[in-house]
Amino acid sequence: MHSFGHRANAVATFAVTILAAMCFAASFSDNFNTPAPTASVKVSTQPPSIPSHPPCARAESHLICGYGRVLLDLPCGL
Repeated sequence: MHSFGHRANAVATFAVTILAAMCFAASFSDNFNTPAPTASVKVSTQPPSIPSHPPCARAESHLICGYGRVLLDLPCGL
């Protein structure tokens, strides 16, 4: 009968072998990928939908020192 160390070694070796196979498959399939990312970023410093406040004012439980909005348009095809 095998000891715990021998069985743990066999399980670890199997896990590392499967991990290596998955890494090889990912690396191999990456050669056939042709990425074409596109991104559009719009920055607005004065959004019209937010009411105006003094430059730094306490509102409810947090401090407001300015407004900004970032809109991301990221089309992605799978």
